[in-house]
Amino acid sequence: MDNAKRLILKKDKQVIRAVKKLPISILGQESFVLFWRGLKQAIDLTVRIPKSPEDYLYLKAHHLKNISLEEVRRLFKSFGLFFTEGMIQFPVFYIARTQSEADELKRLFEVENDELKFYERLGELSGFPQTAIKAYGEYLRMGRPTEGGPLLNIRTGVDVPKEILIQDSATFIQFRLSRDNWREELKTVQKWSDEIKQVDPQLHKKLVKALLPIR
Repeated sequence: MDNAKRLILKKDKQVIRAVKKLPISILGQESFVLFWRGLKQAIDLTVRIPKSPEDYLYLKAHHLKNISLEEVRRLFKSFGLFFTEGMIQFPVFYIARTQSEADELKRLFEVENDELKFYERLGELSGFPQTAIKAYGEYLRMGRPTEGGPLLNIRTGVDVPKEILIQDSATFIQFRLSRDNWREELKTVQKWSDEIKQVDPQLHKKLVKALLPIR
């Protein structure tokens, strides 16, 4: 690794450390690392701003920072992030590479009623392989078949090649693998796993431990 790449990696690690102190889930941390390193176009982050005694206990138990909404905004702006905000139970930040994509991601979650359009566009913004996105669309059009169909069911393990289940990177599968192109799609998953392991080995270990055998 040359000096320029080393400096970029050092800066990236500093940003990631700062975000990991926020009250976000471990999956949120995973998403942010992949976004920051350029492997996702957009992400949604739920920030658990404390509102009750239980929330404060959660922060303490998980060694997370008690922070105000305005402080989160300032932090994200200091990183040059494009984002817009929503609210479910806690504040949600829709973060993207452009403001228009951040706004679009919010509309997908809060306005879009067409399930097929929702999953296709979300898959693109999330960095999912096109073959997996297309297969999921076929799955929806077929009425979500429980057997056969264009997708593999990793959760049940039924009719799933053992080659998938024994891979170390299987923990990082975030989308449904297609029946016809799963080998190629796993290259994306392996890339995510390798990237997180390089930038934040501790987070990688936590994810493997938390999500095994497979999310």
